[in-house]
Amino acid sequence: MFIVPKKLLSCLFLFSSAALVLAGCSSAPAPSDTSERPEQIRTEPTEVQPDRLAAAEYLRRAQTETSSSRQQALLVQAAKAYLDDSQDQQAGVVLSFIQSRYLQPGDAVQYNLQRVRFAAYMGDWQRVVELTDGLDQRLNQREQRLQALELRHQALAAQADYIAAAAALVNYGRYAPDQDRSEAVWHLLSQVPAEQWRAGVTHNDSVMRGWIQLFERLTQALDQSRPRGPVLQSWQRAFPQHPGGPIVEQLLTRPEITAEIQRIAVLLPLTGQFADAGKSVRNGILARLTDRELPLHVYFYDTAQMSVEDLYDRLFAAEVDLVIGPLDRPTLESFNQYAVQRNATAPWAQLWLNNPDEKNTNDRHAFFALDTVTEATDAANRLQQLGYQHILVLGPDTNRGRSVASRFGEQWPQQSGYSQRAQFYAASTDIPDVVQQSLLVDRSQARIDVIERLVQQHVTAPRGTTELHYEVRSRQDLDAIYVGGDAQQVRLLKPYIDVNLSAFGRRIPVYASSSVHQEQLSRGENDLDGVIFSDAPWLLQPDLANELRQQFEQQLGRLSLNQQRLLAMGYDAMAIAPKVLAMNHLPGYTHNGLTGQLRIIEQKVERHLAWAKFEGHELKLERASYDNPTNRH
Repeated sequence: MFIVPKKLLSCLFLFSSAALVLAGCSSAPAPSDTSERPEQIRTEPTEVQPDRLAAAEYLRRAQTETSSSRQQALLVQAAKAYLDDSQDQQAGVVLSFIQSRYLQPGDAVQYNLQRVRFAAYMGDWQRVVELTDGLDQRLNQREQRLQALELRHQALAAQADYIAAAAALVNYGRYAPDQDRSEAVWHLLSQVPAEQWRAGVTHNDSVMRGWIQLFERLTQALDQSRPRGPVLQSWQRAFPQHPGGPIVEQLLTRPEITAEIQRIAVLLPLTGQFADAGKSVRNGILARLTDRELPLHVYFYDTAQMSVEDLYDRLFAAEVDLVIGPLDRPTLESFNQYAVQRNATAPWAQLWLNNPDEKNTNDRHAFFALDTVTEATDAANRLQQLGYQHILVLGPDTNRGRSVASRFGEQWPQQSGYSQRAQFYAASTDIPDVVQQSLLVDRSQARIDVIERLVQQHVTAPRGTTELHYEVRSRQDLDAIYVGGDAQQVRLLKPYIDVNLSAFGRRIPVYASSSVHQEQLSRGENDLDGVIFSDAPWLLQPDLANELRQQFEQQLGRLSLNQQRLLAMGYDAMAIAPKVLAMNHLPGYTHNGLTGQLRIIEQKVERHLAWAKFEGHELKLERASYDNPTNRH
């Protein structure tokens, strides 16, 4: 028989009133696995407590208990009481001292439930998933089953495993039929990447199969630009008793899901300062219309030749369903200001071809931009997927440079083990100092200078001189560097980064945006050698829509990289136009376009880009994954 030592129980008891008392107690062993139960332990009934006691009282009773199984069960109850009272740290200490091999089966299940609760408090979602696997089936009390499933749902959702999280909620509904969780299930499944629905998802639960069918059919309808109303009605007939029925009934009344876009107005600058950009976007839109033969009525308006008032009058007269544009910033701002002055919501949906200055709350609007700020979102996601944890962002001290760093930081994980810091330079002459400071080379040099002075003071060489051999060392806690400047700035940055890295240390990869990808004749490949950058897939994958590129070159001649980007933007804008409202409410839906894999999150079109690397005078497409050397230590 095992009895917890009196000293240990005293520590636990004192902790209930002052957590610091534990600093003088013996260190806590890790909780042992419930499977480690020796056969020789005799089974003893656990004392049933008629009412819930305070955690301190459970600890006091455990201190006087002579039965090992009852003593450990009391510690489980103490941990539960602490968690119930939101004293999570105290519960964690008690749990760490419990010897699970002495627990009876029922108490062992209770112990695992408290471990789940504490792991959730710590944000250890992987541990929550592991401990809740089948736990609800081993619990006897309904409320505890619901608690286990709710925590499992939260953990799976935090890990972006939305289908499994939805399945946990479906099980939750079986234990609590009085609680409708259909809205939450819909919200989870709407975030599932469309590629999963396209590939096909199987499940052994009949309710989940109904949900899966709903999203697979919706995805197929959006892919084929078919009306969604008939698709939803067909699902209703196939699953008449499904708990998601009321959700589908609501969807049929929501125009953002069922609306059919037929009349589209395109607002572009076709003359004046921004005419070249506007015409490139227009050509892309026309190419999409010709390519797909979509049953749409499309009207083009030159924003350089018309006032905002005239544009509004034309749009109302044409009874358009959707507006694409404006493109240039001045017209966008004028359009916004006029809408505020009218103090009325326009009846049409709108796909703006730029980003707003302020947050827009109209869920019938979406914003599609090709700027480097939006690229920072994809860069942060990619670097995280590649296994990097510690990132340095270097950029110019401008509004755009700081916006890039801010967007990257917003997307970077805010959790233990991850870090991201930004450094800025005001002018090109600041770059050497900023790079040395960022890589901590200046500190290494300062330490060397101190040592040199000490050596000169205390060591006398035969000829009155002392030679000190040394190597300046850069910081080794960085996984990658993201540079937010343009090609000229990165050409200056990259050599300084290279020369300031330790000669025998690990090389730190440098990533950049599409702004470093310029025309061959103006690119200094040697200065950019090794830089990995993002850009629209159409510019990096020669086989993607190659016939379309050849048609444009035959009609317009050789296309610059910027022209290609804008053509691709117009093509993609028209491609997502008929489904932009639905995409606003289905964040998991993606369109594989020329400018990237597109989805709409919080009304902004996010692009999953292609990546390439400068290798001398050539560009080499980057693979999808990277083996981070730091992960092997």
